[in-house]
Amino acid sequence: MTNLLNVYELPSLFPVLGHLLDWLTQSFGNIGIAVIVFTIVIKMALLPLDYWSRAGMKKNQLKLEKMRPQLEKLQKQYANDKMLYNQKMQALYKKEGYSMMGACLPTIVTLVMFMLVYNALNSYLKYNLISAYNDMSVAYLAVGEDSAAWAKIAPQFYEAFSPSFLWIENLWLPDVFWNDSIMTASQFTTFAGVPVDIGDYTAMVAPFQVNNRINGYVLLPILSAATSFIMQLVMSKGQKSQMELQGQNPATGKMLLYMMPVMMGFFAVNWNSAFAIYLVTSSLFGFVATLLINKIVEIRFRKEIAEIEAAKVRR
Repeated sequence: MTNLLNVYELPSLFPVLGHLLDWLTQSFGNIGIAVIVFTIVIKMALLPLDYWSRAGMKKNQLKLEKMRPQLEKLQKQYANDKMLYNQKMQALYKKEGYSMMGACLPTIVTLVMFMLVYNALNSYLKYNLISAYNDMSVAYLAVGEDSAAWAKIAPQFYEAFSPSFLWIENLWLPDVFWNDSIMTASQFTTFAGVPVDIGDYTAMVAPFQVNNRINGYVLLPILSAATSFIMQLVMSKGQKSQMELQGQNPATGKMLLYMMPVMMGFFAVNWNSAFAIYLVTSSLFGFVATLLINKIVEIRFRKEIAEIEAAKVRR
């Protein structure tokens, strides 16, 4: 016998985000659009932190450029003593007032916000799916599990239980062609985090099988990886020389340039399409915002940049 699953409230570490998602879904009538708008709203709210972080990074970069002659001298002087070089370098940083905390703090806050947003999105998607399942269960029990009667009314629950968006047949599942669009009982349990009776579940989704097809074409995973790569490329601009001056291996930055897109693509292939939409929207917004913020930061530090360029010419 089908039982209703426990879902009494909208769960989230940050309830405001969960309720915002719910309101957007109700307003636009589509979870895919709601996720896009939700992502843009959150990213816009975090723009001051992004600017603060970029300005701090630029300020540190300019200080490093000013210290370049001294750092290069230290590198040559202590080429065979890495530990002593690091001590001298830290002493120089302290003397010149160079600190990574000014740029790192907003980045840490942004990462914390990402975790909160991820939790809110993941919780809401589970909440939404379980709510759709419960609504369907009530109707299924009302017809006394009569398969013929159920087949007539089941289609009205299809979109809520398997929401589509553009080419994606079911947002609860990854955008891949090797996945059917109708969730199996095990897929439902994995996604929702609660078990269901396989027999009852199979009987309830049986009328949906006429609409069963491949869920997608791997476009979102490709877009997730591509947009992440572009974003990493923009963010890594100018970091190579900075890492060299700090005595770090530039290969580390290059590794991140390729590792992050692979991770984003992996997440998009193995998680649901709604989260992949969040990843793509976030990267696209971040790309545009980074270009804009970088331009504003360049204007703000125009005088300092000109002084450093002039000093390079004199050397």
